[in-house]
Formats: sequence, structure tokens, C-alpha cells
Amino acid sequence: MLLYFIIMSLGIILLVVTVLLGEVMDVIDIGLDIGDGGTSPLSGPVIGIGLTAFGATGMLTQVYDWPSLLGAITSAVSALAFGALGWWMLAIIHRQTGSTDQTISSMRGRIGEVTTGITANGIGEVLLTSSDSTRNMLARSKDGGAIAPGTVVRVVETYGGSVIVEPAFATSSEPANQSTTQSEEA
Repeated sequence: MLLYFIIMSLGIILLVVTVLLGEVMDVIDIGLDIGDGGTSPLSGPVIGIGLTAFGATGMLTQVYDWPSLLGAITSAVSALAFGALGWWMLAIIHRQTGSTDQTISSMRGRIGEVTTGITANGIGEVLLTSSDSTRNMLARSKDGGAIAPGTVVRVVETYGGSVIVEPAFATSSEPANQSTTQSEEA
């Protein structure tokens, strides 16, 4: 029973460490990914789930006085079943977060409004609204100039979790300045 308890404890520790510190099993993750580069069956959470299930099932078989071989086989089947279930659930979670990444990269061309002014060569915030979502994002101006709050902007690029924007429409003073400059040249 002590051996099963130690194995279960190691599984729980691995799960807690992986949740708190991120993926600690990158060293042995050999990349058996689900088609899109998702969660590996040899990732830390999946191994932790399997170890925990193996140890817990083994302890139960010992409590009910099952023969050792039957207890070990049952524990192994339990570890594989719970590990597969955990892998499947993590794959679903990965697909959901993957769709968020695709949404960020598909923001190019969207129209939004500056909510927190973008300072010269600095960062501000824009509100981007579409039919399926509304999100505030950090933004920088394309030319490095300042953009005032309330200005309607167009996303020209995405950069990580932020966007690069430019004013969507020319202000009424810009065409006048251009025509004045053109008349002075003539």
C-alpha cells in the first residue's frame, strides 16, 4: 500500500507543480501532439493524472484485499483510462485557447476606437467590436505619433497580444493642409 501511496503522491505533486509553474515536463515531452501541435500524451498534467489514478486505484485494490497481480493490472488500466480522459480534456481546452490566438491574428483591418490615448512612441488602448466579441487591446500607432481618445482607428498589424493602429479616416484639417500645400507649390 505504501508504494501505491508514494506513486499517487508523486502524481499529485506533479499536477500541482505543473499547474503552478507551467509545463515542467518539456525535457521528456517527445512531441506526440494532437495534429495541431496541441497537448502531448506525455505532458506533465497527463502523466500526473495517470500516476495519481494508478496510485489511488492500487490503494483501493489493497484495501479490498485483491490479489497483487490483479491490483497492478487494474491500476494500470485505470492509469491509462484516466490519462486518456485527461489528455482529451486538455486537448479541448487547448483548442479553445487556440481559437483566441487565431482571433487576435485575424484583427487586421478591423475598425475600433481609442479608449486610452496612445502617446507618441507609446502605448494606449483600443476597443475593438465585432459581431461575436468586444475586446480592449493594447495598441501602438503605426507612425509612432499620438492618437487621442475617441479617435476611430484601423488595425494594420498584430504584434503578440497587442495591435498596431492608424487613424481610420482623415481628419477634416488634413485635406485642407494638403490642398494649401499644393496651391503654394503652383
